[in-house]
Amino acid sequence: MATYEGDEPKEKKLRVTQLMDLFVQISRDFTKENFLELKIICSSPEYLLPDGVLDEIEIPAQLFHKLYQMNKIDENNTSMLKELLCRVNREDLVKKYLAHERDSMTTSSESSQPGPSQTMTTASDCQLTEEQIKAMMAELVELLQKMYLDHFKNHKPIPWNEKFNLNLEEVYTQLRVKNVTKGKFKVGQMLQNVLDIFKTVCKGPDSTNRISVEGDPAIGKSTLCGKIAYEWARGKLKKFDLVFFLEMRHVTEGKIIDEIFNQLLPKTTKISKEALSKFIEMNAKSILFIFDGLDEIKESKLNNTEIKEIIEQQRCLWCTVLVTTRPHLCDKYLRKFGLYLEVKGFTAKRMREYVYKYFKDSRDKKICTKFLKEIKRQKIENKEVFRKDLLANPLHVSFLCIHWVDCQSRKEIQFPTSLTGLYTEILDCILRRYCTKEKLELRDGELPDAVIEARDSLVSDSYKLYCDDRSDFIKSDISSDLSMNLGLLVRDTGPSRIKIKEVYFFYHKTWFEYFTALQFVADVRRGNFEFLDKILPKIENHLSVLKFVGGSMGREETRGLFRELTTRIHILSEFNHTFDTGKFSALSNLWSACMLCSQDSEWEAECMESISKVTPQIVLFRATCKKNS
Repeated sequence: MATYEGDEPKEKKLRVTQLMDLFVQISRDFTKENFLELKIICSSPEYLLPDGVLDEIEIPAQLFHKLYQMNKIDENNTSMLKELLCRVNREDLVKKYLAHERDSMTTSSESSQPGPSQTMTTASDCQLTEEQIKAMMAELVELLQKMYLDHFKNHKPIPWNEKFNLNLEEVYTQLRVKNVTKGKFKVGQMLQNVLDIFKTVCKGPDSTNRISVEGDPAIGKSTLCGKIAYEWARGKLKKFDLVFFLEMRHVTEGKIIDEIFNQLLPKTTKISKEALSKFIEMNAKSILFIFDGLDEIKESKLNNTEIKEIIEQQRCLWCTVLVTTRPHLCDKYLRKFGLYLEVKGFTAKRMREYVYKYFKDSRDKKICTKFLKEIKRQKIENKEVFRKDLLANPLHVSFLCIHWVDCQSRKEIQFPTSLTGLYTEILDCILRRYCTKEKLELRDGELPDAVIEARDSLVSDSYKLYCDDRSDFIKSDISSDLSMNLGLLVRDTGPSRIKIKEVYFFYHKTWFEYFTALQFVADVRRGNFEFLDKILPKIENHLSVLKFVGGSMGREETRGLFRELTTRIHILSEFNHTFDTGKFSALSNLWSACMLCSQDSEWEAECMESISKVTPQIVLFRATCKKNS
């Protein structure tokens, strides 16, 4: 134990005895829940208490004494003790037993930035009565329920088709249990009712109340989140007093309370942040956080938020947390979760039901039958690729329906058989729709020059935003006024209901990635491969863009890109004398880029021929590296 200059042994012994008595007094006031939270907190790296030691500790006083033995708490410094009490929401014990140092602690806490050792803003310093807090929370529940009911009542798969609305009860999301570390679910189990997710959670501050939902782009993850919020608002999810649905791409604040107010509450609300914070602390088991699109927030921004700490169980341990993301993009944040689900999309039966609903108001009663016959023929000819990319995905099935109607009106039947081909056809359909609406003439079936220029301008603008790791446009980002009116961008007042600003965005992220890919292809056509330097270091973040790149290239662009990729592989694999982790990683990423760009390509055979030529070099490089390491 540390010694302190000027301490007399007798005085020191007296103070140590008082400290031990203090540990016992605080321990008596602890609940079992407080103690369990405390042990989880102390297992984190900042406290360096190994699990084996924690397992042997039976009461809080023993844990405090262990920290005393490690010189983390002593008779002259109780700051860590205060910190731990605050982290388990027992500020009342700080006031009761450590009041003499309370003022300095409060000043320090207010001036510091959010970090792992801090808790949410609390109401301990505010004289809010229990009745006032209850009244404010009743108002909050009413506000949230009204907002969720209004916003999610009707699901519009296609914003420009006002007639095609689906009640969320009609949206079929098929969930499969991918992995489970705790709870009663079994790997491979299919969940037909989204509310079944919550049947085995909320039993304690451990991984059982952390749920991950992953799925491919546009498969229905956000729709699933909306359905959960909607069902809660309808009174179908009574185990939760409050449900907070937060979109990660709109996160701007460091503290969770600030983010709730920013995204969910109107500027005129009289609800206080202190009241909400206190309610969450006291009713954590009945709180559900939904963080939609974890892959859509910059890592640097996420690291400065309390949301990251909530996900990693450093904060709000007793709250239930559901996170959605694309596959494998956020695995490092989700390692301690208890339940891992994946959205599987439509079964064949539900795809047909969806199609029937789309065509139910059609004047031509045979159009639906013809469409399903064509789908069956395409499935036979294109097999798994067609089914997985197009028919299992609700958004893509909607696009196929739109394209089919458009083909019927023009008496043309050219059914897209690839993902990129489908987006290309729908883009053409949207632009033609704009021309019809504005009474612009199509000469020989070709779009007017002004419309083409606006489209190309949006391609360039999208690429710039993508390189800047943004997806929402402000007006100064858009170089053509016409591109704002084509029907591709949605205008909004921004994510914040308090700080209002005008923003524009593609109604689904896949459109943004498609437009970015078109600029990549234009660069390839000019022999410019700078975009590879941006995407290769973290290629897992650009999978969808690369797939669209492969599908958008003609034969010459495909040859040019694969010539560049294979050349880079040749250069890297020549210097194989010693193992270089960075070099091997770069080579693996080049290989992945080759495979991704071939997936949706019309020239897949040529792509695979190029890949086969460099495969022996990659295998040899890996073997040599292992031998020389």
